[in-house]
Amino acid sequence: MFLCQLIGTIVRRHRVQRPGATDGHFYTVEDLNIGNELTIYSRQFKLVDCDQFTNNFLTKLGVRVNAPQQIPGNPYSEQRKMVRVSTQTKLF
Repeated sequence: MFLCQLIGTIVRRHRVQRPGATDGHFYTVEDLNIGNELTIYSRQFKLVDCDQFTNNFLTKLGVRVNAPQQIPGNPYSEQRKMVRVSTQTKLF
């Protein structure tokens, strides 16, 4: 649904337990809303957008889907970009 676009499949179709929950508390459809942060298998994910099918699905279930958000910046990628630009040789 949302975890496979940039990094490959992380979660297949099954229930995912909330972090620290030992008594069977799992993520629900209400947790899959734009703007929420989820911790799945010790990785943190921030939901920033969804496709039209997911939007319609959540709306039909009574979930008020939030507006899309910007993708957060990645400090490592930004630093690498700066290093790359500063080390490029300029040809005249």
